[in-house]
Amino acid sequence: MRNTNPFVIPAREIREGDVLRGIYAPTVTLDTAARPGEYAPDWSDMDRRPMRLPIPHRAKVAGPRALELRSGRRLDDDNPVLVTREPIEYSRRGYMTTPQEREDFAEAVGKIAAFAAMSLHESFPHVSVESLVETFTQPSAFNMLGTRFLTGLERGLTPGEAAGEAGAALIRLWADARLEARAQLDRENATV
Repeated sequence: MRNTNPFVIPAREIREGDVLRGIYAPTVTLDTAARPGEYAPDWSDMDRRPMRLPIPHRAKVAGPRALELRSGRRLDDDNPVLVTREPIEYSRRGYMTTPQEREDFAEAVGKIAAFAAMSLHESFPHVSVESLVETFTQPSAFNMLGTRFLTGLERGLTPGEAAGEAGAALIRLWADARLEARAQLDRENATV
């Protein structure tokens, strides 16, 4: 199954094989970038939307150089880019070659999801831990956690630091989705 939904990441997280769909103006940060599916209907965020590449480009190298090779524009590690990514097949890409390594990795990602769920449950006791764990162990969340965890390790972070970054990113995405769902419900209720 292919993931065709584009998402915004910092250029340092571009992986070999990612499909680059767009770049943002140099003044746009990851926090201020307008994301597909969240654009303002009045186009007030036009200056924060990505400039779509006329032809999507599959990254041949990881990191900011993936786009530099194509457009001549030099990206910083933190510049946001719009990509699509196929679900990760870690063993195919050579990350884990033995069954024990794959099992250890799955266990580590499962623990990250569980700690993130428990942390959120402490802040929001009305949200059940079971539903959070179920959400956080879906394939899309597992791929995101696994990618962030491995990227952290590749950047030289300790396993604990890489797990912490991955868990924090998952919590931020969950909170953003929850806020967006609430805002959409409020908009719908306001029109009724």
